[in-house]
Amino acid sequence: MKKFLLTCLGIVFIATSGSGQEAPYLLHELSFKTPVNAVNISPDGEQVIIGRDDGTIEIRRVDNLAPLAVFESACDNPVLDVEMTPLMDIIIAANGNLLSLFDTEGNHILNWNQHATTVWSMDIHPSGSHLVSAEMNRTFQLWDVYDGVVEMSLRAHEEPTLAVAFSNDGSWFASGSNDRTIRLWDFPSREVKKILQGISGDIYDIAFSPDDSLIAAACKDNTVRMWNIAEEKMVHLFKGHQDFVMEVEFSPDGRYLLSASADFGIKLWDVKSGESIHTYLDHDGPVLDIEFLPDGKSFISASMDQHLKKWELHPEIFVLSYKKDRYERMTEENPLFDPRRKGERRSEYKERREKAEKEKERIIQLLYREYLESLTP
Repeated sequence: MKKFLLTCLGIVFIATSGSGQEAPYLLHELSFKTPVNAVNISPDGEQVIIGRDDGTIEIRRVDNLAPLAVFESACDNPVLDVEMTPLMDIIIAANGNLLSLFDTEGNHILNWNQHATTVWSMDIHPSGSHLVSAEMNRTFQLWDVYDGVVEMSLRAHEEPTLAVAFSNDGSWFASGSNDRTIRLWDFPSREVKKILQGISGDIYDIAFSPDDSLIAAACKDNTVRMWNIAEEKMVHLFKGHQDFVMEVEFSPDGRYLLSASADFGIKLWDVKSGESIHTYLDHDGPVLDIEFLPDGKSFISASMDQHLKKWELHPEIFVLSYKKDRYERMTEENPLFDPRRKGERRSEYKERREKAEKEKERIIQLLYREYLESLTP
């Protein structure tokens, strides 16, 4: 969820100029004057769409985050979520109780104003025909995108519904609620077919795995929970965050899951084992949104600390998680990695350390290839 949700929950964050710490695996970083609430990736995977707290919408390149278009204060309210239609001709921004539509030049097309309170989240159908949007009450809306009207107001939860998502094949949409349930709706019939339970806190985000066999939920109780949809069975309870989990996102290949939290951290999880692989701790404020890039090797994070960051899933992360014993053995046995030796001149030690760094990279690439080969059936 977004900054406004944290405010409602009593979390007050004052942005600072940054910690100054060196962030491992950081590829690019942008700093803004206001919090970055929302980020999304264009359907072609080439653009990053950004929604900021001052109502500004930006379009940037995926590779280096260079600006393509900036729509200053396009919305009158903080942008809490952004979507781009599959045809890449319209940007939809959730701001206040409005869904505002813009073309890619920043021209305002119209507002959809059927929500009574702040729109928390939304998702667009893979075909682009429909959009679901949720606000701070029990009802969420199913829109006909082409006609711009609410096709159906949906209500099945006993408490506010803050999270909505379409499945990747478009046959389902899901709603997550403060009543601690996820309801799975059959898209053709618009009927609830499954109810997933076993949650001890409010649900702030939900995500389907790429093959739609799993669904994950970001929860107020600092956890992420994952269900097998066909069996309606919880298969993992991910613990490790120290505050509310705000967002969850599957990698494109479905092997990994990212979770972003109000504890300033982002965790990378192994979907099969349920184990934590790595924690990114380099934001200085609650992380409000995360998006994997199509290559599955990097992701974007947006934070209340007024920064947008692009991170790498560096091979070293997987080597230190899955091949740690062998990595340590190979480096300990190699004299290049010895501490500075008695009588060794500074220039000699510097030269040896440079060689050690090259050897370290060679070892990491070798063990990473072995890890990838182990994933092949």
